[in-house]
Amino acid sequence: MERIAGALSDMLVAREVVESENREFYRYAIESILLLLVNLVTMVGLAMVSGKLCEGLFFLMVFSPLRSCCGGIHMKTWYSCYFVSCGIFEIVLLLSGMVSISWWLLLILIPVCELIIWKLAPCVDEKHPISEECIQKNRLRARVYSILLCCLTVILKLLGYEVGVMLGVSAMVLCGGLMVAKRISVN
Repeated sequence: MERIAGALSDMLVAREVVESENREFYRYAIESILLLLVNLVTMVGLAMVSGKLCEGLFFLMVFSPLRSCCGGIHMKTWYSCYFVSCGIFEIVLLLSGMVSISWWLLLILIPVCELIIWKLAPCVDEKHPISEECIQKNRLRARVYSILLCCLTVILKLLGYEVGVMLGVSAMVLCGGLMVAKRISVN
């Protein structure tokens, strides 16, 4: 990915689309976009192979916005992130038809996940500092998304859509777990 992004950014500089001093910024942006596309295509492919395309898209729809504003632990390399992300995604999909979350477990997991999200979000990496304004925006987004996801999960439970409940709870638990793991790794 790094080589492809580097080659593409060199091409942009050579064609004078971007200035040479901005090359590294564009290389990073191109690499990020490529990684996102590869991850999305792979996950959609995994969902299709598993026969759970709707479940996979639903999980990505509820997990991605929460993860993007909560932060949490990250892998050191793109390929380790890729394989771990795909593995976790496939495990969640496989469990989505087999695991049913009871009301009592739902009423335990939701407050615990909410507490973690409200207390820890966003996890900021010291290697990638962000402004206080961005921290506040991400904190608010994380809280709003988590409340919306909790409400959606409860509504799905009331409607008897157990697969959706499991996927919603999985998104909250995964985000909470990644933030706790980040907190532990820092200390």
